[in-house]
Amino acid sequence: MTGDRPIGNDALLKIWITAVEQIGLPVSLADTSAVTIFHQLCHALIERSEWRACSTGPREVAALRVQYVLARRHGLRELLTPAESPWSGDVLADRSDPSVRDALGGLRSAVWESWAPALHAALVATAQLAGVETPPLHPGGFAFGEASGNCGTCAWRGVSGDRIVCQQAEGVVEDQWPTCERYEPALDCQDCGACCREAFHIVPVNADDPAVQRLPLLVVADGGRFEVLRDGDRCAALSGGNGERYRCTVYADRPVTCRHFTAGTSSCLLARQRVGMSA
Repeated sequence: MTGDRPIGNDALLKIWITAVEQIGLPVSLADTSAVTIFHQLCHALIERSEWRACSTGPREVAALRVQYVLARRHGLRELLTPAESPWSGDVLADRSDPSVRDALGGLRSAVWESWAPALHAALVATAQLAGVETPPLHPGGFAFGEASGNCGTCAWRGVSGDRIVCQQAEGVVEDQWPTCERYEPALDCQDCGACCREAFHIVPVNADDPAVQRLPLLVVADGGRFEVLRDGDRCAALSGGNGERYRCTVYADRPVTCRHFTAGTSSCLLARQRVGMSA
């Protein structure tokens, strides 16, 4: 990790020590800096409030990604991230990268009630101390993104009547708007499989669904209702994972519930968020 840029290190360090104390995490003041504390906070976000020192491997890279995104939101990338940044463009683009999925989880933790006020206050105070203006927000309400494209090419673009809507922003958008940080290109269900994995624990099936008769080993009775059989935390008909593309082995005969579940909808977004594939 790099040290703080010279803008009054004592004041900057105090801002981040205060943030850690407000969150309720321990911090060692020996040979530390605001950048190091911020990085450790990003680790703690990924570990769900468990304070850990810098490490190696995907979790370390994930913490750097979280650090990069949070700092950039406030115009602080040059101040609160390592000078030798390994990235250019969208640091969350590759959803197949384990460190990206861990980073997405960390960013979700950053909005927890126990974290958000202190973390936001520290970032705002740092920007004020450095004389940095917080960048304007995307019209959808999020920070601007670094991916190429626009709202018209985003996976979360939808149409409601005569309006173009965003599942992320939960509001009306315009195709020509540039990307926000929640932007994702077209989704590939076979690279995701979230809806058939641990995102949902029960998939109900109506009694008159043809799948009840066609798939007697998959659609099972539970009291007075039918549901899809689970194999651990995933649908028993799902194959793939561990580097292999996901595939529904009964796709042609799948229940109506599954047929109604389509990519790019609010349910799809919820499923991807639950398994760490989307912010």
